[in-house]
Amino acid sequence: FMVAATVYILMAVKVKKKGVFTISGTLLGLIALSGGHLPHAVFAVIGGIICDLIIGNYESKGRMIIGYGTFALADFLGTVIPVILFGTASFVERASKWKMSEAQINEALSYFKVSWAAGFGLITFVLACIGAFVATRILKKHFEKAGVI
Repeated sequence: FMVAATVYILMAVKVKKKGVFTISGTLLGLIALSGGHLPHAVFAVIGGIICDLIIGNYESKGRMIIGYGTFALADFLGTVIPVILFGTASFVERASKWKMSEAQINEALSYFKVSWAAGFGLITFVLACIGAFVATRILKKHFEKAGVI
């Protein structure tokens, strides 16, 4: 999400209409759903809606940065929360289909703890906000000069 921030922020600045991130979240959710990741899909859509609510009228760069960070955090939570809340059975089933060994599965599951999720969630939010901040600078330096926005 840190690298993709420029594309998302450019899209938001260019369109300047409510629903940009809701539509993006829905598209991201459809991709997740095509892979059988229902919780990820739900969190992506919810994240898009929350992001649009935070951003409001798409005029404030600060709100855009925080909104984008929230969008990235919701996407992250969609991948981790199901394993934490509903147990590891679904992950083990998928991992076996991916031909992961028992040692690899156990290693991966060792990271699915609430403390890890909180830490990585915070890191995801912060890095996404940094990415969005850098994106606003890139837009100002390059895209405004070129007349794109």
